[in-house]
Amino acid sequence: MMIYVTLTTYLSQIVPFRHFFQALCAVGFVREGIGGPIASALVARVFKMAIQSNYYTLGGSLDAVNPLTDQVPFSAYFGELQRQATLVSIKQVFGYAVLLGILFLIVILFTRYARITHRVKLFRVPVVGRLFAINLSHERMEESEQAER
Repeated sequence: MMIYVTLTTYLSQIVPFRHFFQALCAVGFVREGIGGPIASALVARVFKMAIQSNYYTLGGSLDAVNPLTDQVPFSAYFGELQRQATLVSIKQVFGYAVLLGILFLIVILFTRYARITHRVKLFRVPVVGRLFAINLSHERMEESEQAER
């Protein structure tokens, strides 16, 4: 989302209105094609690290020395350990996401943006494209002259 908002802001200043929606579509493809998988991979990696850390932290006291482990079956302890580790990890990961979002908003608030004064006037066509267009227009002119005769 952060990349999309930044690109859209600058896009609205650079690209003329006639080409704005085409450029907006291209930025949307970049956001969905690159931003989604990268964000998903980062969240999955942080969640995996957090859940491993929480398993080690919360499960450190579950052993044969602890007198409470004799009273309840081990499968009940392990099920509760898994549930608690997952809940704590989810809370931790989304806490990191909230902190990152707040940090990004603070950076936006304290950043000075310069207004972009130049605009894209025309899209440059490669030489081959221009030659093709010229040749095509000559052929159409010849066809129209032949049709008039």
